[in-house]
Formats: sequence, structure tokens, C-alpha cells
Amino acid sequence: MLAVIFANGDLNPPPDLSPRLAAASLTLAADGGARHCRALGVRPHVVIGDLDSLGAAQQAELESQGAQIISHPADKDQTDLELALLYAAQAGANEIQVLAGLGRRWDHSIANLLLAAKG
Repeated sequence: MLAVIFANGDLNPPPDLSPRLAAASLTLAADGGARHCRALGVRPHVVIGDLDSLGAAQQAELESQGAQIISHPADKDQTDLELALLYAAQAGANEIQVLAGLGRRWDHSIANLLLAAKG
């Protein structure tokens, strides 16, 4: 099962984005990654994180489009991307592709790179 996760970094959509999304059984937005989904017209199945990057109106819009909103406290040990990765793995994903995992904030970019080593 393929899961595609939109993180909140810089997005450089791959040329094969549409086929990737069509092949995905699960599309997630890690908090601010939902802004990429909205810009691309992608409806995520799940938006997960502390939701500090999404206003109430954006959350309501995503929910009205069928997205499940999973809110976590801001004071947590995991990053929003880590929460999305854990959700995808628990949902049965055996392949996970992360888009926009780097950029915007160097501290988040480093944390996201270290997630691969945590495995």
C-alpha cells in the first residue's frame, strides 16, 4: 500500500505527481502540508499534527471535503511529519513517499532527515 505525505517544506512537485497520487491508497498532510494540497487541488484523506499552521477556516474546509483532522497537542515529542509517518505505517503502508520534506525551516529539515535513521 502506497501512502503519499505532504510535509510543510518547499514543494517541487515531481513530473509524475498525478500518477503517484492516483496509485496512493492514502494521502496525508502533515499540518502545514495541507497548504500544498490546497494549492494543487489535492484532497488529503488525513491532516495530522498540532495544526498550528492551519486556521480554523482551513481546517473546516478540509473537513468539509472529507479529510479526517487529527489534532495533537503543540507540546509533543514528535514532529508533524513523524506523526504522519507513524499514521501511514499503522494504516498498513509498505511504501511511503514524502513530498516537501525539506526547506522553509532548517530545524525541521534536519529533524525530517533524521527520521529516516530512526526507522
